[in-house]
Amino acid sequence: MNVIEKISVVMCTYNGEKYIRQQLDSILKQTYPIYEIIINDDISTDGTVDIIKEYMIRYDNIHLFVNSKRLGVHPNFMAALVKASGDYIAISDQDDIWELTKIEKQMACIKGYALCFSLSRSFGDGVEVYAECRVPNTNVFRLLFYPVIPGHAMLFERSVLSHIPKTDYVVYDLLLALTANLFGGIVVCPEVLNLHRRHNNAFSYSKPKNYNRSIFNVFNYIFSGIIGYFFKRDKIRRHFLAMDCLLSAFDPNIQDELVKDALLFSQYMFKGSFSSILEASRICFKRRNEIFYAKTKDNIMLKIRALLWPLLCSEYY
Repeated sequence: MNVIEKISVVMCTYNGEKYIRQQLDSILKQTYPIYEIIINDDISTDGTVDIIKEYMIRYDNIHLFVNSKRLGVHPNFMAALVKASGDYIAISDQDDIWELTKIEKQMACIKGYALCFSLSRSFGDGVEVYAECRVPNTNVFRLLFYPVIPGHAMLFERSVLSHIPKTDYVVYDLLLALTANLFGGIVVCPEVLNLHRRHNNAFSYSKPKNYNRSIFNVFNYIFSGIIGYFFKRDKIRRHFLAMDCLLSAFDPNIQDELVKDALLFSQYMFKGSFSSILEASRICFKRRNEIFYAKTKDNIMLKIRALLWPLLCSEYY
């Protein structure tokens, strides 16, 4: 007999009245039973709370919490996550739409791992949206730079929360991914199970106009990255200070060589001196197959990109 694990869905809301019904319906119709839906509202000024209360009359597994003061995205999610009591936690954005088999398929994939993420397909209201179809590297070193696993795609064991160090300087999805990577591992469910809504005021997700690796494009990419680093140097240093503090806060008995290199790289990037950047470049060259999308051909261009990566990574900040 298959054991039915308790699934908590955690959603944070703020002025989401336009789309929240669609997402709640897609969660409530899941083929895998949902134990509870925890909703943390960040003092919405529209009809979001009223809509949630309508659903609460019909579904007793929906629990609403309204903040006494506005917290913002990261603190709001962290406050919501600790309220979940299920064996596993799935994160939901207020305006996405789940495939009805999302939780069932992720639960089939997660066994033996701390966190499972699915693929997403982005869509927008009258805007062209570019969807990245490659499965990203999810190792600790790659996660240093950018939260490649979005929160809305995650399902993870609740025990992951007990390993998270206290920090206000790392966004919740990156924090969860790093922690899960160190304490149980991450697995991908290689199917599109989430429709992720992009808004006109969000970052541009239009498809790049030119993928050709011409000499001009390569030069422009390198030049833009280097110039970007010097414009964003202070922001980059703050980011890697936060990563240094986070990695240092985990169990000091972790002896994984990749984690050690990630910690050392973060320290060099925070220092930001010429000699430190050279040392960071050396580590990137060594770890180039962990940084970039697998399995790319290990050619001369990849090696050059790895050597310059401490500067080229400025595109993320």
